[in-house]
Amino acid sequence: MYYGGEVNYVAKDIAVQRKGDDFDENYRFETIPVVKQSQTIKDEKDLSEFLYEGKAIPISNTNFLGSDMDSISSFLIFNNLDTNRTNSLGYLYENLDVSETTLNSIRYESLNDLNSAISIRKIKTDEWLQYAYFNINQYDDLLFVPKNYLLANSLDKNTTLVDNLQQPLIDDDSEKSTLDNADSSKDDDTLFLEHFEKLIKSQKYDLTLEREDLISFYLAVKTNILTILSGLSGTGKSKITTAFADALGILKTNQFKMISVRPSWQDDTDLLGYADTMHNVYRPGDSGLVEILKDAQDNPNKLYVVVLDEMNLARIEHYFSQFISVLERRSEDRVIHLYNKNVVPLFNKENYPNEIKIGSNVRFIGTVNIDESTFSLSDKLIDRANIIQLALLPFTPSNVKLS
Repeated sequence: MYYGGEVNYVAKDIAVQRKGDDFDENYRFETIPVVKQSQTIKDEKDLSEFLYEGKAIPISNTNFLGSDMDSISSFLIFNNLDTNRTNSLGYLYENLDVSETTLNSIRYESLNDLNSAISIRKIKTDEWLQYAYFNINQYDDLLFVPKNYLLANSLDKNTTLVDNLQQPLIDDDSEKSTLDNADSSKDDDTLFLEHFEKLIKSQKYDLTLEREDLISFYLAVKTNILTILSGLSGTGKSKITTAFADALGILKTNQFKMISVRPSWQDDTDLLGYADTMHNVYRPGDSGLVEILKDAQDNPNKLYVVVLDEMNLARIEHYFSQFISVLERRSEDRVIHLYNKNVVPLFNKENYPNEIKIGSNVRFIGTVNIDESTFSLSDKLIDRANIIQLALLPFTPSNVKLS
């Protein structure tokens, strides 16, 4: 409405949402689409078929999700409108890739294009709604949930895993037999490298790299806890790490973390955080590294990848000192100390223990530029890391796509 020549906004139907007991003003929320039971999608079987075939799923309020497909949540909620429960949320689908959104629908990549199964979890509604920040009876097309409640340990607490959607089975026995025979001669490493290389060359990443570099990178990550990608600025080092996580199926999960190193970092408190002895609490670093390391410690059977982008913008031996010291130890002895528990008791010590084990399921990848704006790598670091120098390909018509 207009008043005095100025535009004034009027808000209607406002409801006060109770904050959870552990609400923090620094919470970051993830917007999760909610699919309601309808004539089009009557049950979980119907929704599974839509996901198998990559069909558009009806949902309103998609304008709140944004236009960047990579930024849209990898979670989806199916509200089966259980009449036996009030405010029943139904099921949570995890590990989805959005391919398109329209005004009233959302489309996910078909399961044939996904490299890992979609997890289906039954939501424990009473526990989950403590963290939902809208009135589900009125606004049940989008759900806002703090990101830390979407970590694996929280999901295991507030949901129950009921199924994993795999790629659809082939009905034609002869065709299935042909596919099985075609892949029987290839081991898992070969199959993964083929998938990784295909993804690197796809329109999504559009990188031109030597195959030997991709093989060396994969073997380096597989055999050592720290791998460093070196090369000139603009050669696609960060993109390679993102594509690697994508190929592993962990890109949009809490198992992958991209951390941008800042030139001002002086010691490991900039990366990990510190014990605030004045308020008796532990203050984790903005990088989020502590959270992912805690999660990796709680889930030793899952692979976690941490990328330190432009790793040598600051002196690595300063902010990464603890990690360098423990890299050469056995996996059971690799422990990072956050603070001295004997100095002062912390109120949040249950959430932030004084030490974290770096298991064999954690891999660090660093990208470095070699120019006048960065620091050189020390012998101590080089001795503990696998370093891959990306080949500089010639700019010739053979590797240039013409439109």
